[in-house]
This record gives sequence, structure tokens and C-alpha cells, in this order.
Amino acid sequence: MKGFAAALTAALTAVLPLACSDGDQWQDRETLKNIQDNRAEAGGGPAGPKPAEPAGPAPETLLDSARIPGMAAEGLKTYPGPALSDYIDGEAELYFAFGFVSLATAKVTPKDGKPARVNVYLMSSPLAAFGVFTQYSDPESHAYLGGTRANGRPGAADFLKGPYFVQVRPEDEDIPSEAMASIGFKVLEPVEGEALDPPQFKTFPQEGRVRHSERYFADDYLGVKGLSQVFECTYRKGETEFKAFASCQKDAAAAAALFKTASALLAKDATRETEKAFGRDRHDRLLYFRTKGSALLGCVNPPAFEDAADVIEKTAAGF
Repeated sequence: MKGFAAALTAALTAVLPLACSDGDQWQDRETLKNIQDNRAEAGGGPAGPKPAEPAGPAPETLLDSARIPGMAAEGLKTYPGPALSDYIDGEAELYFAFGFVSLATAKVTPKDGKPARVNVYLMSSPLAAFGVFTQYSDPESHAYLGGTRANGRPGAADFLKGPYFVQVRPEDEDIPSEAMASIGFKVLEPVEGEALDPPQFKTFPQEGRVRHSERYFADDYLGVKGLSQVFECTYRKGETEFKAFASCQKDAAAAAALFKTASALLAKDATRETEKAFGRDRHDRLLYFRTKGSALLGCVNPPAFEDAADVIEKTAAGF
């Protein structure tokens, strides 16, 4: 959706001059299915709700019609904690894994506009909200305006600011990108702060890195139990894209134990050293792992191990 950034820019001019009821229609079911399949393959099963503390005002306050000029919010409902499963049964695990706190959902209709379903998720922290947002985002459909990050695809727009992740989806019929943008930015306008990349990404080298490809995974990365707090970037060499990641553990001993677990994925052509291991897994993917202090670094499916070593050694210099 390459024109989305331009549409959001136009929407910002209108929104900030100075600066489905059951959920099925707006969920990205393919994304969630991939996460479920990875966990099932690892034998972990669905993740249960994690205890989470509110990090900001209740999300329903952002859908108050009196606070959103020119818009009417109808049918407001809230789903705190485990109750989220009542709204997106079988798919709530994605949000629980990131420390979900509560959801407010309503049909929002701009004046002289078409109604949209707006879901405001309050997560346990800005990092948790960033993690959920990046599970849906497309690097080519990204915009950062007025402190709010936005991402779009046909028939959908997602927004991030502070601990809030917001989805805007057409309620009954298609809505232009700029109309969805207008709604999303108005909803998040009172939230303080800026949706910046977590500082951990500063350690990844810029050369070859795909812009806006940063993602965060709370746990079970690569389907490996314990491979948690993972910061991932996409790199491109020629026509090939591959992933580089850093898993931040509590200390060097935890990173070393995780290195041993991850190295067990190597099923053939494996080379194992004290701090490095690389080879192919049973899916014939190239994997490269390296420890540095309290972090486990790695690459997934690089064109060659030399390419992985280049990115990872440069990343390791920042740890």
C-alpha cells in the first residue's frame, strides 16, 4: 500500500492543523495463524494471559464522543484482561503474550463520513504496544506523524502511540485511507509522548537494513521456548531478505543457556564454537547464533553465513 504515507500526510493536515461487532472482519487472521502454528510446532500451545498493570488512562476515555470533535462513538464496549477472549476468541493469545491490559471498542462515525470499527488496546507498556503494532506492519506502508506511528494496508489502518495500539477498520463498507487516518489520529491525539523505536535497535547496523522493518517479540521467537525479548530487523542483500535479531536476557549465564537451546535447532552442516554456532535447521533454513554479554544474537536465513557474521559482529559491538 505504497500510497498510504501520502494519504496520512493529507489526513494530518485535516486532523492536526498545527503540527465489526464480533471482531472477525478486522483481525489479521493470517498473522495470528502463523503465530499459533509456530507455537504449536514448538509444543508450547496457546499463551495464557500475563499479569499486566495499566500504563495509561482507560482506553474508553479515548473513544469519548465529547472529546472527538466531529465524530460520534456508538456501542462502546470494554474487555479487561482475560475477557478479551470473549471478543476475539482463539486469537487473544497474541495480545496476552505482550501484556494486554484492556480493550475499548466502538463504532465511530465522522460527520458526513462512513462508520468505522475502532479498537483501542491498552498494553502494559509502550514496548508491548510496539510489539503488537509490528506484528501487523508493512515497512512500505509506514508513516510517522505528530508523534503517532501509522501503518496501512487495503481496508485497514493501525496506529501506535505510548502504550496504545489502535485498529481502524471499515464497519460496513470500504473507507478511504485518509478517512481511516483521520479517525486514528484524532483518537490518539491526547496521548503524550512519541512512538519511537526502542533504543535496542540502535545497535543494529544501518547498511542493508530495510527501513521500518523493526519488530519486537515478547517470547517464543522461532518457536523456541525461552527465546524472549527479541528485537528483530530485516536486511536485504541483492534480491534476498533475511532477519537479524537480539534477545536480551537478564545476565550472561541466561544468554549462554539460551545459546545452547537455540544451537540445538541446527540439524545439519552445523559448526559449534564457544560463542558461535551456525548451520541449517530441519527446514533447511540457515541459522547463525552468537552470544555477547547478556544477549543472544542471530540471523535467520541469510544468503550466506558470511553475511550473517557481518551483520551480527557489527551488532555485537553495541552490546
